[in-house]
Amino acid sequence: MLDHCAIDIYLKLIGNIIKIWIIAFFSLMLSIPPSSAGEMVILTCEEPPTNYEKNNNIVGISVDIVQAILDRLKQKKDLELLPWARAYKMGINTPNVVLFTGGRTQERIDLGFSFVGPVITRTHGLFSLEEKSISLTGLETIHDKHLTIGGMIGDWRTSYLVAQGVSVDTVPNHIMNLKKILHHRIDLFISSDIELPTLAQSIGISHGIFQMSYIIKKAPSFIMISKGTSAATIGAWQEAFEDLKTTDYVETISKKWSVILGYPITFDNRLGFNKK
Repeated sequence: MLDHCAIDIYLKLIGNIIKIWIIAFFSLMLSIPPSSAGEMVILTCEEPPTNYEKNNNIVGISVDIVQAILDRLKQKKDLELLPWARAYKMGINTPNVVLFTGGRTQERIDLGFSFVGPVITRTHGLFSLEEKSISLTGLETIHDKHLTIGGMIGDWRTSYLVAQGVSVDTVPNHIMNLKKILHHRIDLFISSDIELPTLAQSIGISHGIFQMSYIIKKAPSFIMISKGTSAATIGAWQEAFEDLKTTDYVETISKKWSVILGYPITFDNRLGFNKK
């Protein structure tokens, strides 16, 4: 027969095992993303004027399109604003994630993303302070002139430049690069003709102090849907977007954002929204 000491040890051992199982169970539950049960998660990042936060609301050109698609699908979903790198990682690892807006690259195609759009097309490039008068004839000039480039983590443009052998200092969001160049911590930063004016305005400066020193390319951006999402869901999003293109709604959005931005935005079936 066990003595009292042995019984106490035995009971403590059983108690510790139960605690370990409880901790393991809740850790597992917390690690399962909400979309694994089939619930759609809709993510975006701070990239005005396509998607950004203003007065505690997520707004933007692409936000209007996503909301219109949800209305057509008779779905009410909350949009979540995250740093792009975090949102992109969720999209890579989790089914039923809608992520917008992003470029259609070979890497993302290989990762199984589906693409709805294009929603918007921009001229992407490297911008510098106009007072510096930096002009690049090619990417090799960056190395020759010992120039530093600022980009956002997970941005396809950052990946594109790195693949071309260009070193890029990365940060979680575009605003940080604007502040870095104003403090002369970098020489150029990655942006586009449509997003730069709104980014500059958001920190109270004029985009006129910058110049495009090098054009990377003119490229479209899409609504991305993660691997593992059902074909029916992807098809429904595609169909809803195509239907929107046949209505006056895209013209309404064009007029709305032309007024907000102070320059003309138009819609083209091949390009999505773009700057005239």
